[in-house]
Amino acid sequence: MASGNDRFGRPVFRPMPTATRFVMLLIIASAVMSIRPPEAAAGMLQVCPSGCPYTSIQSAINAAQTGDRIIIAAGTYTENLLMFAPLAAKTLTLMGRGAARTIVNGNLQDCVLQIDTGYTVTVRDMTLTNGDCDAAGGVVNHGTMTLTNVSLSHNVGEQTGGGISNDVDSTLTLISSTVSDNTTKDPGSGQGGGIFNLGTVSLTRTTVSGNSAPAIGGGIENRGRIRIIDSRISDNSTQGVGGGIESHDSGAGTATVTLSNTPIINNEAFTGGGIYNNSVLTITGSPIHDNTAGEGGGLENSFLGVATLTNSPVSRNTATTDGGGVANDRGKLTMTNCPVDNNAAVSSQGAKGGGVAVFGGTVELKGSPVTRNGASGPIGGLGGGIVITDAAVLTLRNSPVDTNSASTAGGGIYSFSGIVNLQNSPVRRNQPNNCVNVPGC
Repeated sequence: MASGNDRFGRPVFRPMPTATRFVMLLIIASAVMSIRPPEAAAGMLQVCPSGCPYTSIQSAINAAQTGDRIIIAAGTYTENLLMFAPLAAKTLTLMGRGAARTIVNGNLQDCVLQIDTGYTVTVRDMTLTNGDCDAAGGVVNHGTMTLTNVSLSHNVGEQTGGGISNDVDSTLTLISSTVSDNTTKDPGSGQGGGIFNLGTVSLTRTTVSGNSAPAIGGGIENRGRIRIIDSRISDNSTQGVGGGIESHDSGAGTATVTLSNTPIINNEAFTGGGIYNNSVLTITGSPIHDNTAGEGGGLENSFLGVATLTNSPVSRNTATTDGGGVANDRGKLTMTNCPVDNNAAVSSQGAKGGGVAVFGGTVELKGSPVTRNGASGPIGGLGGGIVITDAAVLTLRNSPVDTNSASTAGGGIYSFSGIVNLQNSPVRRNQPNNCVNVPGC
């Protein structure tokens, strides 16, 4: 402050000019900053086959601190990577030079990468291959993991997760990645050929293809929460249930699957070629086509299943017994704007429900025409479009049943028992007849 006296001799204090005060504040702030300890900056560790500070990825992981980035040069690294206590780096990024150039090969000795509880890991631009262990061949995640532009291929899980296993309370995110040609091999319990999930999983722009499991979930086995967006589930297989995806709930209502803009294509299973659902399933804008199963060629919705499909056509699927397109086994199924077209139930014994098989429970089709489906077999061939049994309730709203065929009877709809509500849904041009045991048809 500036000072002086007024005309009565009393002291007067005058404020400094604004610019002067601002300069002094800057000087003080600089002085304070100069005595504060500097914040630790994230480090960068270089890995390459030769000539770098680190020639193995694990040695760099062991040396890293929280927040560090490990830059991995092009090359093949034969390693089985671990992030477990007492490692110092709780958060770490592994960055390759492209999935085709930076390859981590587990050499069939153990999992390629294992992450413990409390660790957060980001992996980018790499391939993880040739792992083999009980829990998962490629990745076992007990913590939080993000994979971006990563390929997981040709890994083997003994019982679960050929490609990836995600544990309870763990979070896994895949972005622009590929999970392909992985397998689980235990004939009695092998499940989740591509992905086995108990926690929370998110897939975006990711392909799950060519994976297999003997028992359950050729592509994905889900018991937690999984969300799949702008992705593709194709060419996966199992000898059991859920060729593309299997999801089931213990009854606690915790297992969920949400699909958006994700085609389910050319998967194969004993039951539920594309999807076997025994949980809460929501599908939007995701065609289900060209899948194969003994029952439920495209989708099998089981007794705990609550399935909601919107704008998701079901076409060109095949069942070797019942439900060429969709089979609902005591569950609740709602389909809106989902044409059921050109599916087939074909058997040397007898087949039922070329388009839709309703074995109990409730099914509602809204704006979902059932057309050009067929059921055939020497002693079966019933319900070319739809078959209904076990006191089920079927409601068709603005969903015509048209131009379907059966080799025996009920070209359009064959009802053994149950209630069929036809609301502005004509049944016509089916062969050899439109309906059997459907009042008002």
